[in-house]
Amino acid sequence: EKYQKAVYINVENVTDVNSVINEICKQLVPENKKNIKQIRNEKEIIELIQEKLNELNTIILFDQVENILPILSLKESETKMDKLADQFFALCKKLLLSRDTRLIFTTREKISGEFGQNGFYLNVLPKNDAIELVYNILNQNGKGLPVNENGGIHEEVENLVDSLNCH
Repeated sequence: EKYQKAVYINVENVTDVNSVINEICKQLVPENKKNIKQIRNEKEIIELIQEKLNELNTIILFDQVENILPILSLKESETKMDKLADQFFALCKKLLLSRDTRLIFTTREKISGEFGQNGFYLNVLPKNDAIELVYNILNQNGKGLPVNENGGIHEEVENLVDSLNCH
């Protein structure tokens, strides 16, 4: 399928679903950017989004979805995160009512329920490959290759790879 429009939403710092709705609207309907604040009704904004989605084959990428998934280890936050996740996935269902819309989620955690059924999971890189990737990116960007005094892997690169768990 050929997509006519792509929307990118990073949900890392999202605390409510309205910010996601507003960002989608801003990207899909840029000419209406100033008028979004005048539309106070969430239903009207979603209708505006769905209208645009029906006009264009659209792919929407939601990045870092793990940040809105329920946090199982923090009991106080769990209820709030469950509610946010429920609202987010309810919004996703509404977006998919437009037949030519596709959603992509990036996450480091598995998504449960219907949106987790069609997952394509990438494993972490082997540590040596992850280090080589960092070096290649640094080299491509003209940053030079950091090495230690013995000409080996620089400790900072290894620490970076370790901190990211080879992702």
